[in-house]
Amino acid sequence: MVLNTAGPYAKFGSDAVESCARLDTDHVDLNGEPLWMYEALNQYQKLARASGTRNIFSYGFDSISTDLGVQFLQ
Repeated sequence: MVLNTAGPYAKFGSDAVESCARLDTDHVDLNGEPLWMYEALNQYQKLARASGTRNIFSYGFDSISTDLGVQFLQ
């Protein structure tokens, strides 16, 4: 598993996502760049599925406030 904490992801993240998918390695990051996430999923999701790897975007830091907001609303 690769824990990617180096942004900006739109500039540096795609290579990490692609490499992880090619090397059967899960990828986890803490980005807050939804446009990049959309592009990365469209570009690498088939490759990741074929290799059985997982991409977990916005895990933690950038999503905590949103996740807490949803929890409090529920």
